[in-house]
Amino acid sequence: MSGAFVSVIVPVYNRASEVHKCLDALINQTYPREQYEIIVVDDYSTDDLKEVVEAYPSVQYVLNSLEFCLPAARNMGIARAKGEIIVFLDDDAIVEKEYIEKIVDVFRSNEGIGGVTGRLKDVEIQEIKKGFLGRIMALYAKIFGVSGFFSSQKGVGRVLETGFLISNFEQHRVLSQVEWLSGCNMSYRKKAVEEVGLFDPRFDGHSYFEDADFSYRILKKGYRLYSVSDAVVDHQVSAVSREKLSRIKYYQLIHNNRFFLKNVYENSRIRYLKHLFAHWSLLIPVSLYSLVSRNPGMFMNYLRAEKVVFTRIVKGLD
Repeated sequence: MSGAFVSVIVPVYNRASEVHKCLDALINQTYPREQYEIIVVDDYSTDDLKEVVEAYPSVQYVLNSLEFCLPAARNMGIARAKGEIIVFLDDDAIVEKEYIEKIVDVFRSNEGIGGVTGRLKDVEIQEIKKGFLGRIMALYAKIFGVSGFFSSQKGVGRVLETGFLISNFEQHRVLSQVEWLSGCNMSYRKKAVEEVGLFDPRFDGHSYFEDADFSYRILKKGYRLYSVSDAVVDHQVSAVSREKLSRIKYYQLIHNNRFFLKNVYENSRIRYLKHLFAHWSLLIPVSLYSLVSRNPGMFMNYLRAEKVVFTRIVKGLD
């Protein structure tokens, strides 16, 4: 593992004007350049992404020929990867110079480690954090078992019984064992990837929870997952080609339900009731946010998402 070959996979969609930041950072790593490859997977971009990537002779360009979605793009990268360690980065994630070196060091420390994520620099999150309302929302999140929807709970990389996730990967300052890995930067031992299979393309579109689904499956195989504080990533959360916040929340809700049913439910009626209670509890904060921000689309997309969730209760998960 000391000289491990690493494959870095970067799925990209319509960010030809910005992807150079990610690629420049990857090319200028302290890890020996001959010991890692960079694979850009084009997820059906309509801009001049191919020409931009081909300006980097050492970077491989691959067109996603499976289907239009982030999980399929990642699966295309896995098919091309030669590394003992496979790193997945978002196209707007800028890694510091020692990123790959620090990631490899963690894998080297123990064969039982299946996945590693780095520490995010502070990122903008749609949460109510300050003052009396912030304290109310924190209590609300704890009571109903929600996180990531205008409120959060304490902890790093936790999976709640309701199927909601606690991230906070920007907060830790020590090597921490976690239960899931952040999709913007996550790495896996190839052996673990071969054991669990590919990313689930049913987490469609530009996805949410596909990262939690994949990493949690590896955790349940008996591997350990870690968040390492000195492998630092600036996730710039580019506005280019991103959907509206209300649409993002729609996908987060329906994919949260899929993640719960696949990985957390385990035929427990009590867990199912907690999951539904958590979903329905979001009616209040979503309504308030829609009203204050004058964004009725947020409320309408919440109702559309819960219709999908209810349909799955009646018909089962497809």
